[in-house]
Amino acid sequence: MPAKKNVLVIEKCCTCRFWRSVSSGAAPVAGYCRRSPPVILDMIVEPEGDLQISDIAAATAYPVTYDDDWCGEYASPRSSFERV
Repeated sequence: MPAKKNVLVIEKCCTCRFWRSVSSGAAPVAGYCRRSPPVILDMIVEPEGDLQISDIAAATAYPVTYDDDWCGEYASPRSSFERV
């Protein structure tokens, strides 16, 4: 059996299986981390007069990270033949 070659994988967001690029340029710069469910974002809608509860809207989004960021939850990409 042939010896396996040691391959160095740099554990950064851009090589993580949970990261999806949102950049439109040639090189990814920013992306969504899909390791965990989206987080709730509170946004204040432009109020007219006094701020009311109805002026606050909620939305969800995955955290945005840079391609060279890293965390302790890194997971290498799966093989295309691996079962989901």
